[in-house]
Amino acid sequence: MSFKRILNDHVKIIAWTIAFIILMILSNGQAEMVKGRVTSIQGNVIELNLGNERGLRLGDIGKIYYVVKIDQQETSIFIAKIKITHLLEKSSKALIEEKTGEIRVGYLVEIKTKEGELEVGSEPSGAKVYVNGKEVGETPLVLKNLKLGRHQIRLVKEGYDPYEVSEVLGTERKKVTANMKKMIVKEANLEIRSDPPGAKVSLNGKEVGETPLVWAVKPGRYLIEVHKEGYGGHEEWVEVIGTDRRAVFAPLRRLFGMLFIYTDPSGADIYIDGQFVGKSPYDGKDFAPKTYKVRIVKEGFEAWEKEVVVEARKKVEILPVLREKKREVAVTSPPAKGEVSKEMKSKEPSKEGDWPNKIHEAPDWKVGDRWTYKNAKGQIWTEEVKDIKEGLFILRTEGQTDLRAYDKKTMNLKFLINKDGRKESIGDNPFKNMFNFPIFVGKKWAYTVSAGMGYESSYSKLNEFEVKSFEEISMLSGRYMTHQISYKQKYMGGDVSASIRSTGIEGWVRYWYSPEVKAWVKREVEKSRYWERLTWLQDAELISYKLK
Repeated sequence: MSFKRILNDHVKIIAWTIAFIILMILSNGQAEMVKGRVTSIQGNVIELNLGNERGLRLGDIGKIYYVVKIDQQETSIFIAKIKITHLLEKSSKALIEEKTGEIRVGYLVEIKTKEGELEVGSEPSGAKVYVNGKEVGETPLVLKNLKLGRHQIRLVKEGYDPYEVSEVLGTERKKVTANMKKMIVKEANLEIRSDPPGAKVSLNGKEVGETPLVWAVKPGRYLIEVHKEGYGGHEEWVEVIGTDRRAVFAPLRRLFGMLFIYTDPSGADIYIDGQFVGKSPYDGKDFAPKTYKVRIVKEGFEAWEKEVVVEARKKVEILPVLREKKREVAVTSPPAKGEVSKEMKSKEPSKEGDWPNKIHEAPDWKVGDRWTYKNAKGQIWTEEVKDIKEGLFILRTEGQTDLRAYDKKTMNLKFLINKDGRKESIGDNPFKNMFNFPIFVGKKWAYTVSAGMGYESSYSKLNEFEVKSFEEISMLSGRYMTHQISYKQKYMGGDVSASIRSTGIEGWVRYWYSPEVKAWVKREVEKSRYWERLTWLQDAELISYKLK
């Protein structure tokens, strides 16, 4: 074989390979490639193991090739271009139009099948078109690149009967036109059941009853929502056609809550509804939503009891501080006349007055003292003494970048310290003089700040504080002897604008300060729109503390 002939053969192989790649690119990958093998050869006619069940049609173009390994990589070697001339059910014949080498039985065949087009119209137009169950658009519509063969066409339009037809696509464009008939509207019954029963049912957002339920509806599409407290919801779209009865079943999954119990000190026995469940700390999961009776017992400490409500998909945390039992005082003979026992002496009023009326100085905080609070929204944060210097306590609040500086003698807020260490003014913070030590029952103090200057009106705010009582309060974290401090703020003088009047002109907050804890232990806020702008100001209480 001459070098010139070998070169020509290679040029032909490269040319046909490039031509086939271009053919694929021009088809945008929409054509289906059918693969098979050569089964026999008779001159320029070959027989293939491919038939019309694979989607082949007369005139389809393909190639014959074989695969070799070059440097461990598989490479396709083009041999011939063919054209389908005869079609049987399981095999077909093709004419060899061009070849670059000898064709052998078993060589691979790859054929690009032809595609069809479908033009769909309706009267009236605007009907949704489904081809083989898949929505493809609305009439009028022309669909290209459809595989040749049989297709199921369905047209749907609200208020009209559905239109269905089966069409066989060939190489010529097929046209389908539907004359839609108006639907005779009749009602059908929707039967809705759930497990467990007694769940609320909504149709397209409107509540219609409880399961089991039979509801008459017109043909159409409906969103069915089934809900029951303590269970996950069920949603389902249902299409009602004609007057057929449609049944819907909603299996509802039970939802659970979590109950976490931490005690100070830990290691306490925990009983829930009278059953022992373990020792603290206790992480309880899969609690059915309801009210539980919790009892906590530890030797040497008073028992703690409380009813706790567990809600679905929510975590409840209990953080009680157990109180040590009081030691019993031995009974002794009564003292002689004129004598006072040590026990009685300890109960005498101090020189500064009895306990409820005693004057309390500012607390002596230590670096590392910290208090943890929880508000009505369930948010938990910690306040900690970070430093003591130059007559000031420096306090850090979790989640805030600024530190707060308090006067050691009065506990009045003096200024803020930003993250760069610079002092910043507290402005008209209404809580800057919240305690004003020393404090005692009956003490009052007040101060006025200007507000509203330069806006639609000018006025002042009067901040009034008073120590109302010395009382014992009980909370989840324990019982405390406390000073109740009342704080009121109201508008004074000037022209108060209509927008300010609409929120009310006076609001109050109550704090309970414990000398034992050296901080406030409870806060209550007036339930009105007055404090709406202060989103952080919520009812809150102490859940734990640690003093150095």
